[in-house]
Amino acid sequence: MICGSTSKKHEEEQDDKTAKSTVSTLSVAEPAPALSPIPDEVDAAVTVAADGGPDDLSMRYNVFSNRCVSRRLLTDVSRRWSILILSALRAGPQRFGELNETIQGMSERMLSITLKTLLKDQLVIRVGTSACSTYELTAPGRLIAAKADELFQALYGALEYMDPEQVLAAESEKV
Repeated sequence: MICGSTSKKHEEEQDDKTAKSTVSTLSVAEPAPALSPIPDEVDAAVTVAADGGPDDLSMRYNVFSNRCVSRRLLTDVSRRWSILILSALRAGPQRFGELNETIQGMSERMLSITLKTLLKDQLVIRVGTSACSTYELTAPGRLIAAKADELFQALYGALEYMDPEQVLAAESEKV
């Protein structure tokens, strides 16, 4: 078990120890090797494993644990710009300027920062020279981007039952 916990009491004891510590660490089995573009046939294997099966990933990771690497990945992926970049890259490799044009309302600085995070998380890779490079999804990035697009479809479906004006009004009240 990488991030899972065997009991609630054990989890609480660990939380107490973690709270006393000034250094926070994330759980992970071993460092991942550098990623390169992965053939499409690998995507099918990743999808099958993630959907459950002999190696149920929910037994290895626990997104509800603040010490699990899956929590940090969730935090990075679920940021507004990250999820939009991942989805935009499903169409294929794109240059920085193309991503900037595709995703309206994001500054170049924010695009740069978010791409660096996605590169560090090994969800995106940069291919080519610095003068002419493109960004593309890795196999794990494609898996998450596909689920992001499913989330977008669910949002569009939910909006059919909601008053969009009320949603927009709630957004303006946050500011």
